[in-house]
Amino acid sequence: MQASVPRWEAGTSLMEFVDDDDYAYFLGDDIFVWPIATADWSITIVAPDDLEGRWVSPFDSSKVLEAGTRLDWEVPLDAYPVFVREGSAVGETLEGILAQY
Repeated sequence: MQASVPRWEAGTSLMEFVDDDDYAYFLGDDIFVWPIATADWSITIVAPDDLEGRWVSPFDSSKVLEAGTRLDWEVPLDAYPVFVREGSAVGETLEGILAQY
């Protein structure tokens, strides 16, 4: 994965799709998104084998991804399957914002 700032400066997308089957993507270097494509909000997330670090949902800290892990999740209406790299500045900022609600 390229660094976000050089991609931005080069005018390329910050979105990097993992594959075409499930539409999962990285948004920059520290956010991983798994779109919901079912009517009942039940999903099975399979983390990429080359996922570096530990990734935690800012909506439910018990939802954690690491390389090659599988997570079955019935996503509640007040959450979304997005994961933030643990220890990143993005994660700290999101925690502060979500704590207000």
